[in-house]
Amino acid sequence: MARTLTVAVAAEIAAKTKHPVAIVEIMTAGAPVRVWSGVGDLVFDGDTYSGVGSLGGIQSAEETIELRASGEVYTLSGIPSALLSAAIGDVRQGLPCRRWLGFVDAAGALIADPLLLFEGTASVPTTDDSGDTCTISLSAENLLNTLKRPRVTRYTPEDQKIRETGDKGFDYVAALQDRVIAWGRT
Repeated sequence: MARTLTVAVAAEIAAKTKHPVAIVEIMTAGAPVRVWSGVGDLVFDGDTYSGVGSLGGIQSAEETIELRASGEVYTLSGIPSALLSAAIGDVRQGLPCRRWLGFVDAAGALIADPLLLFEGTASVPTTDDSGDTCTISLSAENLLNTLKRPRVTRYTPEDQKIRETGDKGFDYVAALQDRVIAWGRT
């Protein structure tokens, strides 16, 4: 994935002291889950992200020079066991997940234009319940995985009407199967 750096982000990378943060957005059936690796609230792109501090973890996707889809795993620990079913109930497989790398200045303000490092879709969450609190892990698949899935379509009127409701082009294909067409002199 090509990434362009803004002047502010390039200056922050070149600085002696850096304050990197991870910003994660996971779409769910209900409200989107927006968290970041700091403490408190962070406003990015008009949305408010809740800080998870040391309770959140990310197992990053591996970047290679090969064309290979590698995913990420997002972990949130310290969730009360009573809220476990509510936390998992909204997660839907196939909904978008994104992760940005951002930087904050000494005052804690986000430096403009964080880098989008990962974009994929949510997979099935797993849990580890240890009594009072539990840990939820959510795998996110790379968008390249959609290329591996078969596209099951047929050249039939029914399939064409799914894509284009008023199209009648395939309505006449069945009649052509046994039709004799005179070509040239008869």
